[in-house]
This record gives sequence, structure tokens and C-alpha cells, in this order.
Amino acid sequence: MKLGIDDFGTGFSSLSYLGRLPIDTLKVDRSFVTGIERDDRGRSVVAAILRLAESLGLETIAEGIETPGQLAALLMLSASAGQGHLFAAALDPAAFAALLSRRVPARRSADPVPINGRRRARTRPAAPPEVQAAAR
Repeated sequence: MKLGIDDFGTGFSSLSYLGRLPIDTLKVDRSFVTGIERDDRGRSVVAAILRLAESLGLETIAEGIETPGQLAALLMLSASAGQGHLFAAALDPAAFAALLSRRVPARRSADPVPINGRRRARTRPAAPPEVQAAAR
């Protein structure tokens, strides 16, 4: 079993949990991802959360990725996984039941998608030129 802190950086998610609980994953709240393409301060907050997680050996999941620009910015910051409508829309109960009855594997927007090809980013690889351009 793994334990993660959802919506990290908002509400009841506290830095003190990092020292008191056996955390495996930090999920970066979508409110930080929303403006990451054009907001330097927001991008700095996400970068700090990702560095903190990396220094503690934690996996990270960026929530609410909706645009290629958000994905590009997160790749530049070495986020290890993401979820959101860019990857797949959420399924309503009937569509989910139909999927299960057909036994067709599918991704839901709640499933994290590895976005850097690995779970824990230890280095900052250079992104392809088109990704760098989209992040600007």
C-alpha cells in the first residue's frame, strides 16, 4: 500500500505531514498547474514542491493538466507524472460500467500518467525544442 498527500499545498495538506507520516507521493494541486504557463510565481511554487518531493525521495503527480503548454512547463520542471483532461476525460458511472463489462483497458483522468518516462525524476533532462517553445 502507498500513501499520498492529495492537493498538496492547499487546505489541510501540511508540511508537518511529510515528517510524521510514511508518505510515498505528493499530488500537486491543480490550482498551481492552472497558471503554470504564464505565471512565474506559480511556476516557482510548483518547482519548489517538486524539488522538495525529490529531496525526500517522493513521487509526484501534477493534477489538472489540461493544455500542452501546462504539460510542457511541467516537463521542464521534471514532474514525474500527471493527470488531467489532456490525457483522458473522466468517465461517468455508465461509461465506466460499460468499459468494465467489455474488459477494455482504458485510462481515466484520475490515473497518473508518467510524463517523464520514469516515476522519480533525479535529473532535469533537456526537453525537445517544440516542448521548450510551448513552455514559453
